[in-house]
Formats: sequence, structure tokens, C-alpha cells
Amino acid sequence: MKKILFCVISAIVLAACTSTYKYDFNNPSDKPLEMGKRIAVTGCDDGVYKAKSEVYEGSGMTVVKAVQSNLIPFSDNVVVVESARAITDFSAEEAAKYDYIVVPFIINWEDHATAWNGIPAKDSVSIKVYGADKTLLKSVVFDGKSESMTLGSTDPADLLDEPLETFFKSAFGK
Repeated sequence: MKKILFCVISAIVLAACTSTYKYDFNNPSDKPLEMGKRIAVTGCDDGVYKAKSEVYEGSGMTVVKAVQSNLIPFSDNVVVVESARAITDFSAEEAAKYDYIVVPFIINWEDHATAWNGIPAKDSVSIKVYGADKTLLKSVVFDGKSESMTLGSTDPADLLDEPLETFFKSAFGK
């Protein structure tokens, strides 16, 4: 009986110590993105915790930097266009400077003191990839949720790399 109880408790603790992700992929183009192309990443507005309408300063740039760093394995020509926030912010001439334009958008950003209150950090982020002609090629919305039991700090930013890596590997056919 003690062994069964120990196994059940261990399973619950391990499940509470794992970050989870949900993905909603939309790939209008079945063709993978080409490596080595010129890529622009737009700026991103800071995230808001919807339940409290609390804005998390700097979270937008955190997402942009995470997107940029996760694109580096696929192209050494990735630039951030901080002044743009949407595909409509690009004129046809400006869009033609790039092969792909990546537009990140924070849907939800919840930064909780998980280590002491047990409430997991959460994020929900949309990534859209457009061609130079402003045609949507690939997109994803992912929701991340941190572990609810941790000894250290968790932050929604900690939930970005795994889903971004998964999305870009899929988008580039890797």
C-alpha cells in the first residue's frame, strides 16, 4: 500500500513540475519556408494579464528577441523592425526588402509568483509569417503554462523557446 501511495504522490508531483503547451497551427502554404532568406520580425506590444488588465512592461520586446533568436538557426539575416506592429505597417516597397515578415502578438501574459503561491505562469502568443507579397504563409497560436510546483522563479518568458522552436522547425520543414 505504501508503494502505491508513493507512486501516486510521485506521479502528481512530477506532473506538477512540467510545463505544458497547446498549439493551434495554421499553414495556408504546404511548402516549407526556405532557409537563409531575409527575415524581418516586427515589434510587439507588451502583454496584458486579462484578468487584471495589468500590462507587463518589456514583455513585447522579450517575445521579439525570443522569436529572433529562434530564427537564427534558419537564417543569418534576421532583423527587428521595431516600428512595425502588423503586416499592414509595411508598404509594398518595404515588404519587398524581406523574403519573410514575422509578426508576433501577445494574446495573454500572466506572470505569477509560482514558487510561493503555486499559481502557474501562463502565456498565449500568436506568430504569423508572411511572404514579401504580404500573403500569410504560416501561423501558430500557442498557450504555455508553467509547472505549478517549483523551487525557483517562473516567468511567461520561460515558456517561449520550446513552442517557438517547434513552430519554426515545422515551418522550415526540419
